[in-house]
Amino acid sequence: MPGCAVLKLQLLAQWDWCAKNFHLKLLPLLAKKIHAWKSEELQRLMESVLSDLDSEVLKSAAAFSGSSAVLALLLGDRLFISAVGQFRVVLLYDDQSSRELMKGVDLAQDAERIEEAKGHLRKDMLIRVPDSESNDAERVLMARNPFQVLQMEPNGLDEKQVRTQYRKVALKVHPDKQTEDAQSFKKAFARLDGAKEVLESLCSADKASVLELHQTLQAEVHTREGAAALLGVDSTPTTETEHLVEEAAKASRMGIKKLEKLEHLVRAEYDLAVATYKEAVETLRRPSSKEALARQEALRLQPLPMGRALGCRAPWVLVQWTDRDMRFPAALVAGLRFASNRGKITKKLEVVMRPESVSWQVQRGVRVALLCGATASLTDQQLLKSSTSFKRCPKASALRWCQELQSNSVVAACLRCEAKGGETEGSRSKIVDLRYVVIVLQEARKGKAPKALEGRSIFLRHILFKHQQLRVLDPAARREGAARGAHEAETTALQVLQRLLVEPNAFVKLCREHSDCASAEQPGTLAGHMGWVARNEQEPPMEDAWMNEE
Repeated sequence: MPGCAVLKLQLLAQWDWCAKNFHLKLLPLLAKKIHAWKSEELQRLMESVLSDLDSEVLKSAAAFSGSSAVLALLLGDRLFISAVGQFRVVLLYDDQSSRELMKGVDLAQDAERIEEAKGHLRKDMLIRVPDSESNDAERVLMARNPFQVLQMEPNGLDEKQVRTQYRKVALKVHPDKQTEDAQSFKKAFARLDGAKEVLESLCSADKASVLELHQTLQAEVHTREGAAALLGVDSTPTTETEHLVEEAAKASRMGIKKLEKLEHLVRAEYDLAVATYKEAVETLRRPSSKEALARQEALRLQPLPMGRALGCRAPWVLVQWTDRDMRFPAALVAGLRFASNRGKITKKLEVVMRPESVSWQVQRGVRVALLCGATASLTDQQLLKSSTSFKRCPKASALRWCQELQSNSVVAACLRCEAKGGETEGSRSKIVDLRYVVIVLQEARKGKAPKALEGRSIFLRHILFKHQQLRVLDPAARREGAARGAHEAETTALQVLQRLLVEPNAFVKLCREHSDCASAEQPGTLAGHMGWVARNEQEPPMEDAWMNEE
């Protein structure tokens, strides 16, 4: 079994579900093998855990949220890390040097693939659908189908109408008329030409089939109302979707049948229409409530800081899958390729949610920075400088890194590796101080510890920070915590710790003001007093904090 497992998630609406359930997926897989794991085997196992979480979220109401994730697992003297999205893992040494262990693919590196998937980059964010700031070229490049490129009305299609709409759009995106971003307009004009050719080929096709194709491709099937309108079923939000899905699947098959005459004429658009019908069924399959529906569907319009994510359906990409184990549709495409299926050429797009993994031989006294979301943009120097005073307090280090950025999507963890139980470096390792921020203030006393406590013991005073979400009663507490949640309690604890580093004599005053422990009411300098303590006398996280103090 692992000595420690840590999962950090950012931006995901269902982060709490993932955080609670990832170990239920991980531990049974680890238990299947009695003997030691090879590094490659364990890395593949961790990647499969993230993939399983991804599949579960894609079926949920949070399917458009998108998340970066970092999973760390300590097994023996090796630390295994698997991650996806916007992340960075950095080793921080006590001599102020550092080494980057792994880093996620950033948006600039992903630009070509994002463009292929009809996404757009703006100010280091991935725009998934056109918005009020999108220019004419961006609207053409992000259009989902030829009808949308030429802004066609849903009436009878004829060559005159196609030529008229072509001229209107061409005047807006012709590259010769642009002074800025000429490359984008050049690409938009090329796509406009391609869309005109497709629509001209449809002018001589069966009118009813063409109208059905137009209505299908224009349907907003990533909303419950749009999916229900396409399939002609009830759009009322519900958590019991089994009967509704059966009705929707039947309507989907009927709709696809109406398009069969166009299959060989415009194969790409036919495949897209088939995928649209299937996605409409998936939208209706997701359980939802009336109160939460609007908030959940609004996620599809939000920009993302990464092009690879866990738990993210992309509203601009719809694909007809030929592999049953592939999720539908892709978050982004890795590249277009063609495969033969019984002599028939079918379009196939690879799924992008592919975690990266690394293993590292643990070294004593090294901090491991797990940066997820916006904190991945912090430089090594920023990490070292902001946490210089907290080399032996990993939790405080992580909180300081989050404070460096004014963002809602800041997530970080810091792991510090120490030998176990006084063993020498290179022996079995453990991760210390994952939970406590400020636990102890170690004092140098002129007197000695009691003889029975000689050796690894310490004179301990503490400040306790509770929060209102705690469900377990603490008999030693003197009051309910003032903090509304764990994050607020941790932030206050960090502020107190920073002040103590500057004014150590202020401990008694700060203890009486902030501590939620009854020991804060003890007279004089006994405030927060716990006396001499030795190993195995406190709960493990607290013991880890003080036993590793210098």
